[in-house]
Amino acid sequence: MCKKITETLQRLAQSPYSLFVVLLFVCLLAYGLNIPWLGFYWDDWPWIWFSHVLGPEGMLQIDVEHRPISGVILWVGALLFGENPIGWQIYNFVLRLLGALALGWALKKIWPQHRGQITWSALLFLVYPGFGQQFVAVNTSRHLFPLITFFLSIGLMVNAVNAARNKGRYWLLISQALLLSLISMFTTEYYYGLELIRPVILWLLIRREEKRFSQTLLPAIKAWLPYLIPLIGIFLWRYAISKSVNYQIVLYNVSSPSSERSILQLLWGGVQDILTGGISAWFEAFRLPDPALFGLRTQINYLGIVLVSAVGVLLYFVFLGFPQMRNKSPRKPPQPPNLGGSEKIPPRIEGAGGRMRNCYFLRKDAKQDKPWGQEALILGVSALVVSPIPFWVTGLNPRLSFPDDRLNLPMIFGACLLLTAFLDLIIKRDSHKVLLLSILIGFSVGSHNRNAINYRRDWKYQIAFFQQLITRIPGLEENTAILINELPNNRSTDNSLTAPLNWAYAPDFSGGNMPLHMFYSELRFGREETTLNADTPLNLVYRFFPFRSAVGQTLVIYHRPPACLRVMDNQRDHYFPQLPPYIKDILLFSNPSRIITEPEKPAVLPDVFAREPQPLNWCYYFEKADLARQQEDWEQVAELGDIAFALDDSPNHASERVPFIEGYAHVGQWDRAEELTFESLKIDRFMGPMLCETWERIEAGTSPSSERDTILEKINTQLNCSLY
Repeated sequence: MCKKITETLQRLAQSPYSLFVVLLFVCLLAYGLNIPWLGFYWDDWPWIWFSHVLGPEGMLQIDVEHRPISGVILWVGALLFGENPIGWQIYNFVLRLLGALALGWALKKIWPQHRGQITWSALLFLVYPGFGQQFVAVNTSRHLFPLITFFLSIGLMVNAVNAARNKGRYWLLISQALLLSLISMFTTEYYYGLELIRPVILWLLIRREEKRFSQTLLPAIKAWLPYLIPLIGIFLWRYAISKSVNYQIVLYNVSSPSSERSILQLLWGGVQDILTGGISAWFEAFRLPDPALFGLRTQINYLGIVLVSAVGVLLYFVFLGFPQMRNKSPRKPPQPPNLGGSEKIPPRIEGAGGRMRNCYFLRKDAKQDKPWGQEALILGVSALVVSPIPFWVTGLNPRLSFPDDRLNLPMIFGACLLLTAFLDLIIKRDSHKVLLLSILIGFSVGSHNRNAINYRRDWKYQIAFFQQLITRIPGLEENTAILINELPNNRSTDNSLTAPLNWAYAPDFSGGNMPLHMFYSELRFGREETTLNADTPLNLVYRFFPFRSAVGQTLVIYHRPPACLRVMDNQRDHYFPQLPPYIKDILLFSNPSRIITEPEKPAVLPDVFAREPQPLNWCYYFEKADLARQQEDWEQVAELGDIAFALDDSPNHASERVPFIEGYAHVGQWDRAEELTFESLKIDRFMGPMLCETWERIEAGTSPSSERDTILEKINTQLNCSLY
């Protein structure tokens, strides 16, 4: 029975479809497990909002000046999935899987006799840990798709070399390869540098028959010409429009006398980028979840996913019969191409018992495997060197942290091929190679799950933030600028969140002046040259829609979870304890009168948030009470306080008791107001000035009484309010 099961598994592993199955298995474990709980992030937001406002066809206008086909990829996604974040995650999942399959197909054309190494490279490409924006599904989809067309183009180019004797088929294949190449380059500039590996591939193919470099260089260049001429045209076109689009070409500034960066600095920076994307990225896989951020259950799940992934890949290679499958000679050797030629078929010798064995398996002849490793090493290094070129000329630097990790995308090909060649050349035993590879893939899958959990938390935070925002601010005047501290959801910026902000408060917006805009105050106005003053205009264009505002039309918001969201008012929050300086500097400009407290159509969460019910927790009642306090509805403030303090929850910041102190005082519950005052002071000794200011307002807004006057005297004495 065991023998039959083993034979069945071996047969399945060796089937032509086994690569797809194992890639799907790994892709599901790496990216599929958390899809139901993921949402929109970063540049996803403006793109999906434009689709909401302008219809799916609005996607076609995104980056049309310098990425003409980019919007088409987004348009297709919008037609298929609309505003559903889960649909977009599936869309990106499929693109990632197809990219790995396309890579495997292209490598098979280059090295048809090396199925094992091809499988290695495809798996490593799929789980490369240096790129963490898989879950920024809308924006990333337009960068993953051109990888598919690029790899298909490479495979067709190799097919054209092999079909060189048939001129009609040769030029047909070149035309197809060139078309896919142009699709890739017109979708994104990310892979312009990778186009320069074509002559290296052509040279490697030709070199298999003619070893002398002088005899192989010219034929390789001639074979590259059909791809080189359009590439030059693309470079010239992109340079011509560089000054009118994002990511202008700044490389020529290095030679300027006023440039702060020398050529040597630029070269050293390039070396660092290559080392980061090609080598350091793999160590990211072994960065374990921080116990301070991930609970025991999450850590156990992480280890389980690592184990299942590693064991699954290891078993696949075991049943694949990796050592035999890698070197098994085909029954009919392929005809060598006119420009390249296939690898020589290893000779066969008579083994024990009269059986024929491939001498390639004998350890004394293992050196015969070096040509593959050398070719992979040459191609991998070449790909790593040229892939970051589009970013170097625009002054961008690939990193391993968000958001610059997106710039590692072009380096995945070279990084995976280099690692595969390294394993094949350095490690002698195939079993050791497969074991190390399985461990690396397992931990890489685990790293993507760890990353997915961070995205899940980010999405949950976004929902909670906007739930609190629309509760505290049911309506806003048009042309209001929201000035806010940088939020802890580090996968979205103020520009990103401007889209759902307008979506919530102006759901019927269809064009013209954009009603609202969010600004991170420290990021946008924390430098001397951008400091706000009373005359500062706040005008900009949000891709398609202009925004017009001024400092007098701003509202300052402060949010530091787990504390509740706060609408800041200079008259009330001047003594807010430990307020960051960049918020203090703009507090004077906050104008709470921009809030419409009783709008005809209150703001609602967009459907993209799945309209999750807002939890009736402390922050919900605090926001309701703070709004009622702004309306001076003291009865409601006191009623909300009774409910809030009865919850199995508590204030997250000492100052969150202040609205309730005022509410209880205004309805005559002086003892409760006094109790909350000293409770706040006990929690945060810096609350004294803010509490004194609060009781000054209470004294000015309430009628004299013996009870009130007694408590006022007690508070003024114990808090030393005379000092403020």
